[in-house]
Amino acid sequence: MVWALVWSVAMGCAVLVMPCTGTVRPERPAWTRDTATSAPSPYRGGYYTGTARLRRGCIGDAVREVQALLLQCGYPVMCVDGVFAPPLETLVKAFQTDQRLRADGAVGPATWERLRHC
Repeated sequence: MVWALVWSVAMGCAVLVMPCTGTVRPERPAWTRDTATSAPSPYRGGYYTGTARLRRGCIGDAVREVQALLLQCGYPVMCVDGVFAPPLETLVKAFQTDQRLRADGAVGPATWERLRHC
């Protein structure tokens, strides 16, 4: 088993995490499915419902939510591990460019909104 040492700039501490070994595709939780005849509710990964600003170095459930939402939108996230590493920053920039947002690689309110309604 291989462990990776990740330095979290946002938290200011070193954290040991076990890297993913394959692609994780989250299933859409039952509570996010709209059974009414109205427009379907936006997909949520089920990890986080806020709109905190995230950037490279962040870790946790909010990052897992970004990863799950990018997967739902068709972007090739390698795993949902909760670590905002350089590959995730690249995918966020690609998403922002595709959505005609400012491509800074950080996830703010506008990016959250587009991710949840992709």
